[in-house]
Amino acid sequence: MDGTLYQFTPADQEQSELLTQLPKGCTSAGTIQKIVWDRHPDHDLEVNGIRDTYGKSLYGREVFRNPADNNVIYLYEEQCWREDSSPAWRVCHLWED
Repeated sequence: MDGTLYQFTPADQEQSELLTQLPKGCTSAGTIQKIVWDRHPDHDLEVNGIRDTYGKSLYGREVFRNPADNNVIYLYEEQCWREDSSPAWRVCHLWED
């Protein structure tokens, strides 16, 4: 986004962060678009990952950002439980090599 790469961390990894509420000031930045898996995204809201830990597609998910903090973006996902579901937002930090 805005020429910056962010990293989506799946739920089964220790660095993964999930919020049940967005920080104040966050606004929608649009939805994730698909690109081929073997190249880095070079336009806003493109992703080269196919799915999350649970096999759900990343394409079409809504992205949120806080204009006061460019270090993270928030990726919408729905947490599904046996008989219930609730909204959640995956924290995606700046990409680090």
